[in-house]
Amino acid sequence: MAKTAKKENGFMLRKCVQDLMVFTPALLATFKVGSFQRPITVNAKVHQLAVKLKATGGILEDSIIQLGVWMGFFYFIDGQHRGKAFLLSGLPEMLVKTTVTYYEDGPEGEKAMAQAYLDANRQIVRQKPDDMMRALECINPVVKQIKSACPFIGYDQVRRSDGSPVLSMSTTLRCWTASANEVPGGNSGSSMDNAENLSAADAKNLIQFLNIAFKAWGREPENHRLWAALNLTLCMWLYRRIVIGTYSQRSAKLDDDMFIKCLMGVSATALYIDWLVGRNTSERDRSPCYGRLREIFAKRIQLETGKKPAMPSPPWFHKKGT
Repeated sequence: MAKTAKKENGFMLRKCVQDLMVFTPALLATFKVGSFQRPITVNAKVHQLAVKLKATGGILEDSIIQLGVWMGFFYFIDGQHRGKAFLLSGLPEMLVKTTVTYYEDGPEGEKAMAQAYLDANRQIVRQKPDDMMRALECINPVVKQIKSACPFIGYDQVRRSDGSPVLSMSTTLRCWTASANEVPGGNSGSSMDNAENLSAADAKNLIQFLNIAFKAWGREPENHRLWAALNLTLCMWLYRRIVIGTYSQRSAKLDDDMFIKCLMGVSATALYIDWLVGRNTSERDRSPCYGRLREIFAKRIQLETGKKPAMPSPPWFHKKGT
């Protein structure tokens, strides 16, 4: 065992490297689950590993588990599914190479553990974008601000039940980034890049839009399609250009109250919601979707003001066929 004090990613820590560590069910029962950790999924790989452990007598070869010690408790940094496989095996002990890192007490230590989790899992293909977003919330103040201001944004179990999140964090950031482009959609980068490139001012505008949309659409099952990427991206695109900014001298300029009414008009148009089934942000669907949205907005604005508005007509929008 070797202890060293060092600074890593801006955090002070002491690393204790151990060649082998004996895990027992009693030890695992004392482990805490960090807020940065993804939920455990007991899939076929976990069951296969449990069988393999039985065959080796509890010796886990060619594997290193990373642990963190914070506030006097053990946390998995990388290896919680291997720990679950050990419990499923029914064995009394598991012997495995382990790295233990001791973090300073307090919020900075938790941030350091979250950063270590991201570093360990950033290149793992099987990780879902929202698994990374959950960990990033501990580190990135902008992501934390969005989650705090919009409790209907989550990381899993999206639109599964009455109280579940209506939107995932990764989808939120992907759609908002895509809506900044003159042609919405396309490759908006990774969720991590989207989060790290989001400024505080842009996050404030995003939070304002999300709360407006939630007032208009809520969690009602009949509005679930409105939270999907195509409609959400185009509504965000409009919000950027007729509320936050101005698309042209002729185009409509709305306040938040009028925009809410327009979004309510969207949720009241059953034909449009049915049309969204099977649609995505591809070039094929983008223009006809915008044409329908544009018409719904124009009708609601005219109903409220008595005047026919001039809605944005971007070059990628083709009126024919809409």
